[in-house]
Amino acid sequence: MIPAARFLRTLALAACILVLTGQSVPAGEPVVVAWPDSPPAYQWDGTSPIGQDADLLRQLAGQLDLDLRFQRCRPGLYQALRPGKPCPDCRPNPNEDRCEDLLYQGKADLMAGLAITPERQDFLVFVTPPLRQAGPTILFTRPGKRPVAETRDLYGKTIVVDRNDPSGRLVTARTSSLRLVDTPLDALRLVLAGKADLAGLDEGAGRWWRPQAGPERALEECPLVLDAPVDLHLAVSRKSGLMDRLDELEQALARILKPSPDPGADQ
Repeated sequence: MIPAARFLRTLALAACILVLTGQSVPAGEPVVVAWPDSPPAYQWDGTSPIGQDADLLRQLAGQLDLDLRFQRCRPGLYQALRPGKPCPDCRPNPNEDRCEDLLYQGKADLMAGLAITPERQDFLVFVTPPLRQAGPTILFTRPGKRPVAETRDLYGKTIVVDRNDPSGRLVTARTSSLRLVDTPLDALRLVLAGKADLAGLDEGAGRWWRPQAGPERALEECPLVLDAPVDLHLAVSRKSGLMDRLDELEQALARILKPSPDPGADQ
């Protein structure tokens, strides 16, 4: 019995040491970043991600000695959807990698630029401080339609929403019949085809893709703009080894995002 008790004490001590060191990601193992191919927020220059969030992640990796590997994936998720969430167009395809599914499965460690939603909180932890705020949500419709100038005008409308919309303003509002699609371009084309009343898109994405959807005057912006502040965060998969380094992540992120002192402030 004594050897067994000694063995258990040794095992417990080793476990405590492992937890205290916080080295859950084995040395040399890359930290996988889910990175969609979804401009303008997420872009690739050949095989290298570019943009504000990509630069920030590289700074973060430098401070924490992380080896980042960016994995290209399609926007959105399938497996992580809760039953009953409005997604009539979801058709799982085992041959494609969905960004949030990779996080849900633990195949990716983190992703930048996500808003907090109840569905995401089931499988993600959101690091503070936030990276930035989402831009306004703009509504696009066909010319000649009754103008949407107030929130109450949304009732009874079928609205197409990009499932990767970082703000999620329209999904959480639940004021209308919502249809989720894979890309902003899909949303705009459904409105052009008369299969939906409105496309609700992030300002940057909507104006980026609008010229590619059809003729210049085929779509117009509605007077109503949804611009309630929505924070966008760095999100870590609950299955990632980085879970034991959340404090380090938050401290490093706070240092990077801290405003630089104004040289003339004391003059």
